[in-house]
Amino acid sequence: MRDLRTIARRLLPLCFVMVVHSILAATEPARVAVPAAAKQAEVEQRIRSIFKAEYADRTMRGRVNLARRLLREANSTTNDPNTSYVLLREARDRAADAGNLPIALDAIDAMDESFIIDALPMKGDVVSRAGPTATNQGDYADVVNASMEVMDDAVASDRFDVAMKLTSIADTAASKTKSMVIITEVDARVKEIRLLNGEYSRAKSAMTVLKTDPNNPAANLAAGRYIAVFKSNWEDGLPMLAKGSDAAIRAVAALDLENPTEPAKEFAVGNAWWDVGEKSSDLVKTHMRERAGYWYRQAYPGLAGLDKTQAEKRLTDIGISTDNLGAVAAVPAGKRLEPGLFAELYTGMDFRTLILTRVDPTIAFEWGRGGPDPKVGGGKYSIRWSGILMVPRGGVSAIGVSADDGVHVFIDENPVLRQERAQPPIFRSARLSAGAHTIRIEYFNKLGVGRMKLLWTLNAYPGEQTPVPADALVHVPRVASW
Repeated sequence: MRDLRTIARRLLPLCFVMVVHSILAATEPARVAVPAAAKQAEVEQRIRSIFKAEYADRTMRGRVNLARRLLREANSTTNDPNTSYVLLREARDRAADAGNLPIALDAIDAMDESFIIDALPMKGDVVSRAGPTATNQGDYADVVNASMEVMDDAVASDRFDVAMKLTSIADTAASKTKSMVIITEVDARVKEIRLLNGEYSRAKSAMTVLKTDPNNPAANLAAGRYIAVFKSNWEDGLPMLAKGSDAAIRAVAALDLENPTEPAKEFAVGNAWWDVGEKSSDLVKTHMRERAGYWYRQAYPGLAGLDKTQAEKRLTDIGISTDNLGAVAAVPAGKRLEPGLFAELYTGMDFRTLILTRVDPTIAFEWGRGGPDPKVGGGKYSIRWSGILMVPRGGVSAIGVSADDGVHVFIDENPVLRQERAQPPIFRSARLSAGAHTIRIEYFNKLGVGRMKLLWTLNAYPGEQTPVPADALVHVPRVASW
């Protein structure tokens, strides 16, 4: 049986093709200021003159067609920034007039990519305008989906001023769909956002206290709960929880901060978070179980007997497969490595309703609105990729993603990168040595356009950000359903 080092040596020469990838890698353009009002008025006059007939058609279909045409025109590379902005603004407004939220939100996303704007309240205003004008089941569903997308983005950015304004819009539209599934989902999310709003308000006040009294137990608990438990920023939140006023959370946070490396101690930290979570509310329990899962994944390859069984069972309960967790240490007897990453595709964003599995040779997808597979569809879905990243000679300095919407990347079960909403490509320091490393990528799409690309920066080419090539991604084979 060939070990991973042998396989890595065979794959390393292929990574010289990264020179080609570096030539193809694009540099993200900088965002520019919104044009002055006078310049916007001048450009708008010309646009309305060119598209005079289209503007004259005030039917619903006519306004949608005009919005679509203006959006296409704005994407032309020949336009100057002034023209592009007004085209996108007009596409947004015409689509909003017609109640076509997907086009309106696409126009705002395009504006946000190129111009310095505050996109969230702009999206909130568009959804708020569409809510009262919805008149049929399709319209109500669009309002629900758009409300949920914008609320989720707002919560991820701590913009509860935007999120809270949309809760009533989402509630009203959901009730008009007469779908108990939609009504139940929206009701649960609205309650969660209201709870998070309260947690955020307390955390914000607590942070003010901590500026002058950094050891205040109550303030540390309030701030730490929000940052670590609700925002999943454990690195910043754990030290606060370890100084907080809740004795049980303080004790387990202190264990976590010891950052153990022995499987038995890692397993103990996982158990401690799981036990504390059992005594908490449902949302807190979910997040504490996720933290427990982080430690169970660390410990799993070195566990045996009932400890291993318990860790596997609890990982399964929170939707985590253990198939590749021991792959770096050794390939399981009788198994081999095959190209690509193992992909699990789910409906919804919580990785719970598995629809199908497959193997993806690379992570370089532009799904648009259609979604990754007809069985999954567009809208809300999530994908978990797992396998092994083969790092070439010289190593990797950073891992990056270009994604719409959210993605979490774990390497050797360590969190490397976390993105909660669509934004330009982001990179995080990774410092990976040559050879084999486990990789797990958890991607979720909220609404609209789907995109996910995995990137890296090699130490050999420190100024270049390039796609991770197919020859660097392998997995321990499992049965896949197509």
